Amino acid sequence: MGSVNETHPLLVMAEVGPWGGSTFIYRGARIECSRGNHVCGLYMRGHSMDRCGTFGEPGTITPLVDAWIDTGDLPTYRRPRKAGS
Repeated sequence: MGSVNETHPLLVMAEVGPWGGSTFIYRGARIECSRGNHVCGLYMRGHSMDRCGTFGEPGTITPLVDAWIDTGDLPTYRRPRKAGS
């Protein structure tokens, strides 16, 4: 499931949640996944990507949560590019 910060475990809250896959909690964020846990959504109040579409497996979402909590921003690879960049 991708790499997850060992200090902050990815907790399974339900094997089958509202989306049909697992529901996870990571550092206060809720991650809902469809069956198979390959398509997931981020639910985190205040996060710029809260309820903002779908992502891959939970391990692709945890860096977004880490960056938001630790720096108040998105990782550089998720920031919008400036015109001419």
